[in-house]
Amino acid sequence: MIVHDKRWWKEAVVYQIFPRTFKDSKGQGDYGDIQGIISKLDYIKKLGVDVVWVSPFFKSPQIDLGYDISDYQDVHEPYGKVSDVEELIAGCHERGMKVLFDLVVNHTSDLHPWFKESRSSKDNPKRDWYMWRPARCIDGVRQPPCNWKAAFGGSVWEWDEPSQEYYLHYFAVEQPDLNWENSEVREAIYSEVCRFWLDKGCGGFRIDTANLYSKHLDFPDAPIVDPYQPAWKLVCNGPKIHEFLRELRKETWGRYDAMTIGECGETFEIEDILKYVSKEAAQLDMIIQFDLVNIDHGSRRFQFLPQEWKLSQFKKITRRAQELTDPKNEAWAAIYLENHDQGRSVPRFANASPAHRVNSAKLLATYLLSLSGTPIIYQGQEIGMINCPESWEIEKEYKDVLTVKMWEEIKHAAEAENDPELLAQGRKGEINVAAQEGVAESPLEHYRRLITFRKQHPDATVYGGIEILDLEGDETMLYLKRAKHGQALFFALNFTADEQAFELPIVDDIEFEIVQELKYGKGQAGKILGPYEAQVFVGRAK
Repeated sequence: MIVHDKRWWKEAVVYQIFPRTFKDSKGQGDYGDIQGIISKLDYIKKLGVDVVWVSPFFKSPQIDLGYDISDYQDVHEPYGKVSDVEELIAGCHERGMKVLFDLVVNHTSDLHPWFKESRSSKDNPKRDWYMWRPARCIDGVRQPPCNWKAAFGGSVWEWDEPSQEYYLHYFAVEQPDLNWENSEVREAIYSEVCRFWLDKGCGGFRIDTANLYSKHLDFPDAPIVDPYQPAWKLVCNGPKIHEFLRELRKETWGRYDAMTIGECGETFEIEDILKYVSKEAAQLDMIIQFDLVNIDHGSRRFQFLPQEWKLSQFKKITRRAQELTDPKNEAWAAIYLENHDQGRSVPRFANASPAHRVNSAKLLATYLLSLSGTPIIYQGQEIGMINCPESWEIEKEYKDVLTVKMWEEIKHAAEAENDPELLAQGRKGEINVAAQEGVAESPLEHYRRLITFRKQHPDATVYGGIEILDLEGDETMLYLKRAKHGQALFFALNFTADEQAFELPIVDDIEFEIVQELKYGKGQAGKILGPYEAQVFVGRAK
């Protein structure tokens, strides 16, 4: 029998923090900082968290919310100083938690000293640290080297008038791509970025755009199928990507007791994912997949065209994603519903209306924390935070997840100080930590109970296989989680605003008993699910 290789990071619960909007230690409420995070470490520990992932806090002009880094060894001034980060690391360690940092090394800011040198002259020693190419001439008109579209729109190529060449940027014009083909670039990343922070006690990295480092150096034109199309299929999973990642691991986190979570877009097939995360691949511990969170995205991700989805699709994506953690694959997955790139999960996957918001938050918490893989909880998810009002202009996509987290019954978000609609959404009332702390029926307390339950039953929750019993239905999600040695759990989830009848499964000589501390809603245990109710059952031998 093949069994799981048990590791601490497989059983961990990760909590993601976006520093700008988490907690302002100065009390002004409009710009979070590192000291603000430190002040809430006890809260995070009490939630049951093992790993704190801190999104980019490095020095940056903030063109892309900190993912445009101008100095990897310094801190964005409003967040604090390097000494604050060192205090944060120590504070996490004192509480038995590890801390992950975002590793953003596909590109830098155009204000990074490396790029300033690179663009200063074609003869500069750092010219080849970035991807520079001459223009091509078509019918006497200057054109970029190829027709690829950038993730944020426009060409991936930007013309540099002084040096008379184009530089490559998969994202914003201000985020030039590093040239991973250059060994000096790679060594600088290993020593000046990764080992610099690992030596300070960083417990690993969430690796941004981990499958973009290797480029197709001939830069072929992409077939035009959509005028809005980004060039993902031509830029992801390049010819040397696995070579680069193996070397990155060998030279950095492979020397430490660290964990890694790689963001790998356009990597959907199990066989392709295994090339990154299998034991044999020796590259990443797990990757962030997009199948589930893309379920309501239309063909133009950054053009805001949502599409309808059905629960049966949701369940099939879940089943497929859980296949990765089958012991035979010797691989692992990160599981999540929210992060800094996604809208809030309650309005997306359940119901954010005042009548159903609390139950919906608990429903999705049950779903997430029952699955195999390493769960990631985004700040505010544990209190059921919802999206911003629709009246906020559509291009402010990130405001769904970047609104300042509510710690108490005070409205901190500066740009919403006089917004009555924001108050009507309930942020001033129940969607804050102070209102939920110690309240048994709150989403916060339910998250705490669920995390405790998950850690009490790791063989089934963390490592157990999943069997979805109603795969084609669009009202409920009924599934078993079973450990290899026989421990069985049953989960019944209602994704509708109506009552739904269900039956307990018949499994060998097992009798299912409801977990009373996880029971909420008005349904009848083992028979009826109330609106957006989840019921959890433990299998006992008859």
